[in-house]
Amino acid sequence: MASVAVSADCLLQTEIQNGASVGDAAEAQTQLLQLKAFSLGAHDHFAALKRRGVRLEGEEVGQHPLFSRFMHLLSRDYHRRHDVGYYARQLAVTPKHLTVVCNETCGISSKAVIDQYLVAHLKMALLHTTFSVKEIAFNHHFPSLFHFCQYFKQRVGLSPQQFRHRMEGRP
Repeated sequence: MASVAVSADCLLQTEIQNGASVGDAAEAQTQLLQLKAFSLGAHDHFAALKRRGVRLEGEEVGQHPLFSRFMHLLSRDYHRRHDVGYYARQLAVTPKHLTVVCNETCGISSKAVIDQYLVAHLKMALLHTTFSVKEIAFNHHFPSLFHFCQYFKQRVGLSPQQFRHRMEGRP
């Protein structure tokens, strides 16, 4: 967890140096921490809450072992499979049931869980590797560079190149 805090602090400093307001930089830092915390295993957090008997909105937290299994599969296969149907088949449930479980467990759909997890890893690959955008698209099994760029821009608001350049402090 210390490395998460260190990289978030580095992001905050970089954003401020690049002319972002402290508020914008803090928001970027918060988003990075949220994405990393999520990708490091929200299911572990829910399991710990369950062991302590913590309840949210009148229901026991982490009551779905299916969510833990989903997160395990996602951490293993996110780079090659991005569709809810695949994970539902692997878990022997319907896509609708998987979405219901995700909504009950963390308040977002199964597709949103997949997208947030994948985007967090794509951002890390763009920032912390020297792979080209094309190589990252290939490594994450996107059908084409165009599809990868479209997917990333729809979710982040910047193309992968723009994101990388902005985070590196280039125009």
